[in-house]
Amino acid sequence: MSQLLAPVISAERPQLQALYTEIQPYFASIEGRLPLAPFADITLRIPGIPSERTHCLSIHAHGQVVGYTWVFEETPTNLYILHLSIGHHFRRQHLGRATIAALQTRYPQMETFTLMVSTRNYTGLKFWVALGFRDLLYVEAPAENAVTSAIELELRKHLLPN
Repeated sequence: MSQLLAPVISAERPQLQALYTEIQPYFASIEGRLPLAPFADITLRIPGIPSERTHCLSIHAHGQVVGYTWVFEETPTNLYILHLSIGHHFRRQHLGRATIAALQTRYPQMETFTLMVSTRNYTGLKFWVALGFRDLLYVEAPAENAVTSAIELELRKHLLPN
């Protein structure tokens, strides 16, 4: 089996751009903003984030790019998942679950994974809770400097040692 996760490369730009275009309407409807683009300058979207600890990884399956994820090594033991998208035709194939497992392998020093999820994203909420993201760290409303139009939940998962 080939590697599931790899840093994005310019040769993947057409596939990743198509995926980005595909997810924009749904993302806009649940969050009121555009998703993080796979080739974006992350420091323009998230001012102050250290780019050397922030990575965009492509997700590979079936011999092609099927998704991407942005991650931030927030602390030496916490990986913040900034974004994760799987193309519509590749969902319900356990690739999201496999991506989280691959992140654990890629970042073995991490003790926790953290993320924000929109309360309008019912499917995403069910997915993240099923994967063990059960610690509620923060609730953020649009009126509280949120960058989205929806209430978002910050969730954390404690990882078991490999």
